[in-house]
Amino acid sequence: MIRYYKSLFDFINKAYSAQFGITFSDLEYITFKELSQPDIQEKIAEQYEYFIIDEFQDTSFIQFSILEKIIHDDFSKLFCVGDLKQAIYGFRGGELGVFLKCEE
Repeated sequence: MIRYYKSLFDFINKAYSAQFGITFSDLEYITFKELSQPDIQEKIAEQYEYFIIDEFQDTSFIQFSILEKIIHDDFSKLFCVGDLKQAIYGFRGGELGVFLKCEE
């Protein structure tokens, strides 16, 4: 499993570094945009049964929207760990509203 994650990280790092001027926020937007295609949604969704998200209190609305597209609003596929009092990434889009919406 460690080798798998390392190869995934290496791939993202290499591809990200090769694109001059693209920020992490751009990657989120590109991912969100590509997931508007149902065939891509399905291809990714069928590879995963569950998602475990740590530090969920720092999740942005676009990150949450990406997840919703992959899980098709089936929140039984989502396990989130977080604490509203520990939110520290508001400056990069972390949004407590995401935590509260998911809690519903």
